[in-house]
Amino acid sequence: RPIPLGEELVDPKYLFALWAGTLQAANEESFRFFEKEVSEAFRAATGKSLNGAEVAVLGGAYNAGTDQLTESTALRFIDGLVEQHVRTIRIYDPRAQTNIEEWLAKKGVTEVRIYNEATRTFFEKTLNAQRIPGSKYGIVDFQFFDSPLEAMKDMNMAVYGAPLEELKKIEPDDIRAALKKDGILVDGVNLY
Repeated sequence: RPIPLGEELVDPKYLFALWAGTLQAANEESFRFFEKEVSEAFRAATGKSLNGAEVAVLGGAYNAGTDQLTESTALRFIDGLVEQHVRTIRIYDPRAQTNIEEWLAKKGVTEVRIYNEATRTFFEKTLNAQRIPGSKYGIVDFQFFDSPLEAMKDMNMAVYGAPLEELKKIEPDDIRAALKKDGILVDGVNLY
């Protein structure tokens, strides 16, 4: 039912839409600021841009304990990494892996590599997708890992994209040992 504001009546649906639009714009601006800060932190730590970097994204779903990708900041971050021409993106999120593969297929990724920790080997997995001409996604090496520390091994950067319980158990010294010497950890979900 309309809410009186002065002499006029305003439909509450309009107020919600206005509020949601303002919130979405604020979130977008906040996310772009985060991307810029991460890029600058990487440059400060390594002296290089993200172009050609290798990055591990730990947690791809929008939250821990789910496979849902709706509103996933990790996937938006992956979009940003692709725009900055990273070479490799390793992903750890066993609950959401199938949905992330489907998301990548929609971006034109036709093949991913999956690492098996037990055998310490990769196997190729063909996705049900058609390559999209000109897509930057087609030149990135996407890899899935079943261990967060293995995913971080020898990477330039690791990004916590969802507050997964298993990430809380990893000791900072183990993270330092896994990443490259000048590698950085970006805690995008405030685990530490």
